[in-house]
Amino acid sequence: MMLLALTLLIMALATACGATPSTGGSITSTSKGYMKIVDGVQIQAVLNPNPPQASQDDTVEVTLTDDKGQPITDGRVAVTLSAAGMSSSVATAQHKANGVYTAILKPTGHKGTHSFTVDLQWQNKPYQAKFDDISVQ
Repeated sequence: MMLLALTLLIMALATACGATPSTGGSITSTSKGYMKIVDGVQIQAVLNPNPPQASQDDTVEVTLTDDKGQPITDGRVAVTLSAAGMSSSVATAQHKANGVYTAILKPTGHKGTHSFTVDLQWQNKPYQAKFDDISVQ
């Protein structure tokens, strides 16, 4: 619950400052997960297990690179797995190395179609990659 509040606070502060998350770009499904480029920032997310499980923790690995292909190592990253009208699982990802961030999403307890969102705050700008139609088993 604290992580959800923190994520909402970050997004509210960004909005209050006149910044809205950049969400442009197309989604690409890869063999390793999902990838989206938002304003030059490449956001790649891998869920493990994939598909995510409704009754167990899911590990998320997010790899971030800038428009020059350099790893982003100083971002703040939050990940969310949610379904309409259901409880969400929100986690703050920790930077491990070379632009790779990891987080553990707690079980949502709900099977079916979910959305997975990566929120990045980097260089005073919010970025958001939303991946829809994630099947949770």
